[in-house]
Amino acid sequence: MSRHALFATLAVALVGGATPAKVQAAASCAVAATSVSFGTYNPFTVTNNDSTGEIRITCSGPLLQLIAYSVSISAGNGTYAARRMTNGINSLEYNLYIDPLYLNVWGDSAFNSLLLSISYVLTLSPTTRQHTVYGRLRAGQTNAVPGVYTDNVAVTVSF
Repeated sequence: MSRHALFATLAVALVGGATPAKVQAAASCAVAATSVSFGTYNPFTVTNNDSTGEIRITCSGPLLQLIAYSVSISAGNGTYAARRMTNGINSLEYNLYIDPLYLNVWGDSAFNSLLLSISYVLTLSPTTRQHTVYGRLRAGQTNAVPGVYTDNVAVTVSF
């Protein structure tokens, strides 16, 4: 029994038990994400290398229940000003954005980064919300050496 249900049962018992208990089940949510993969990078091109990933949050519960959450993404190997993918001692700068214009860095609201805040009323259960992560690998990083560059970032969903 969850803490919420236990509290509701105890409250009814303390009142005398004559009033029927109304306990609303809590919503449950699952999170899945796909990677942002930039593919092959040419350091001599003059255009940025853009790609997308996705964060999917599926919630189920009683209809008309308010669902509210925020989504933050860690800085990984770098900072929110410049995330870094590494290959040994070599690195490439990139960033993750909350918008398709690549104006707002997706972070945790520190250092001019933003986090995504969502709230909606559950009208269909389950409901999946898809949030696109916009990735940009900056052009002109001529110090790049051949190899596989990676970074790991943590996606945190707070309900």
